[in-house]
Amino acid sequence: MTESILVDQQGTKLAYTDSGPPSSAYTTIFAVHGLAFNAGIFERVQACAKRANVRFVAATRRNYQGSTPFTEAELKVLNGGSAEEKNAFLAKRGVELLIFIDKFLADQQIPLQAPEKGKTGGVAIIGWSLGNTVALSAIANLSSIAPDAQARLAPLIHTLILHDPSKNILGHASDANNWAPMNVIDKTIPKKSEIPFFVWWVSSYFQHGDLSKRSHEELEYHAPGFNRPPTVYSLASADRLSVVESGAALKADVPYQVFLRPQFLASYNSLFSKELKDLLPNLKAFLISGEHSAAFSPSTAWMVQDHDKEHGGGFIKAKILRGFNHFSAWDEPESTLQAYQDCITRSF
Repeated sequence: MTESILVDQQGTKLAYTDSGPPSSAYTTIFAVHGLAFNAGIFERVQACAKRANVRFVAATRRNYQGSTPFTEAELKVLNGGSAEEKNAFLAKRGVELLIFIDKFLADQQIPLQAPEKGKTGGVAIIGWSLGNTVALSAIANLSSIAPDAQARLAPLIHTLILHDPSKNILGHASDANNWAPMNVIDKTIPKKSEIPFFVWWVSSYFQHGDLSKRSHEELEYHAPGFNRPPTVYSLASADRLSVVESGAALKADVPYQVFLRPQFLASYNSLFSKELKDLLPNLKAFLISGEHSAAFSPSTAWMVQDHDKEHGGGFIKAKILRGFNHFSAWDEPESTLQAYQDCITRSF
């Protein structure tokens, strides 16, 4: 059942679904969905959560059904706001998520148990696809929330998982060969065909070459493979195409991912800062990529590995996982949840 939490004094609400509490001490995972696919994409992972002794909460981003739409003033910032206004826009998305987490923990009376060696507890935050921008903004803007909430959350947040981000939503230029069936990238794609084409393409299984070579020449940037049907077919057969949203959702998401790149970069760069390590002493960051995801995913994993090395190591651990495409949360829920838990238990 979908519920919601008020996250500011203007009446803004974030909707969510909750797997419910396991029978013993557990870690609470908060996950944020991506572009065109709402929080329902996590429902199969949520169905596995209790057996795995985790509580899995899937939050719905603004402008998606159940959560508060953006105002016209907020949407104008995306298309024509100043750098300061865009900074504030992205920071607010992170603050909303932090307040949501703090209120959820209080409302559900979850014991505020900081993680200890050999014990479960605390909070993990997962961003999937475009949802990584919100997850990263939350981590980067913890110091912006009320001091009492900050004091509660800082010792509890121990894991950040970046699931299949692209370079552009980490603030970096996309590969020269990058392509997707979106009008903003390819003007030959008619607007009416954009979402049906995109959801088929992005949920496909790509047959790349030898990824161990870490070469862009090994990546297939355009055509999906034939080894397995796209995930959208499974969604259709399960009568769950309602997880796909366009319209109002994309009215925000398309300019959001195009015009906020400097702000995305600042959030991402915060992971390498001493300030963040001091603020979140228990935090470890991970990136997981699917070997059959579109080319943007393994390419981003390589970039993050290089950045971590450039900063001396130990900031973000990135790994490409066998068998996964961009929608492993739906197609391989148990394996995906295990990958999340491997990050949480530091056995990744």
